[in-house]
Amino acid sequence: MAKLLQKDRENRSAEKKDLSFHPYTITPESAHTSILLLESAESEILCQTLRAITKFAAQDISNRNVLFNLNAIRYVLLHVEHSELNIRRFALKALAQLCQLPRGPEQVLDNSQNLRKIAFLLVKTEDVFVLEFASLVLSELTREPLGCEQLLSANILNSLCSRMKNSLDPDVQKNCLQILSNMLNDPVCAAEVTKNPQFSWPSLLVLMQNKYLAIQHAALRTVNQLICRYKDTVLQRTFRAPLPLRAHLPELAPARQYG
Repeated sequence: MAKLLQKDRENRSAEKKDLSFHPYTITPESAHTSILLLESAESEILCQTLRAITKFAAQDISNRNVLFNLNAIRYVLLHVEHSELNIRRFALKALAQLCQLPRGPEQVLDNSQNLRKIAFLLVKTEDVFVLEFASLVLSELTREPLGCEQLLSANILNSLCSRMKNSLDPDVQKNCLQILSNMLNDPVCAAEVTKNPQFSWPSLLVLMQNKYLAIQHAALRTVNQLICRYKDTVLQRTFRAPLPLRAHLPELAPARQYG
């Protein structure tokens, strides 16, 4: 009798279980419906859905794969330039999460206008969260040679170097350093970087002494990449410019030993 009563209680409990769809609580089973909500014209729905997608993506790499396989990148890209700030923030954050997947950058780079949209946010935006996530997206996209090529075509090197040197947000600085480092891996892009009037050795050396270790390491890696380009005549000239390296790092060998 006791077992029958227990089973009856379990059955009633199961009947009361909430089986309704909650659009802002995403599961692998409901992710498809949530992505379709990104076609909504309602700002509140877009904001809450994108926020839920970023939370879902942050939980596990398998969740990001679920979103990727549902073509989420295409839907998210629709909102990276949205007029509402929070929608732009969450769209860029979700895009950054998806670009960290092996095939994520490939899908974004399939249309060069996608990268250009994000690159121009780095130029014209001052919101720290938009800058952080836009620069993070670009740092993932430029790991691919095609991403470096498209960023070079976007002609934003001035803004990239300026953000790297002057941003008050360490994440933006670190991401911009990573973008610069990625571009230095490409011979054509590297030549354009070193020719840029915003490029300077002192700004990199200052970052090598930054209080954040991640920025120190990124700056050191970038300086090492530049030193390896000893046949770059423009780089040689900037190295010997009136603000020599030894003024910032006295322990370095004199500039004449460079190359």
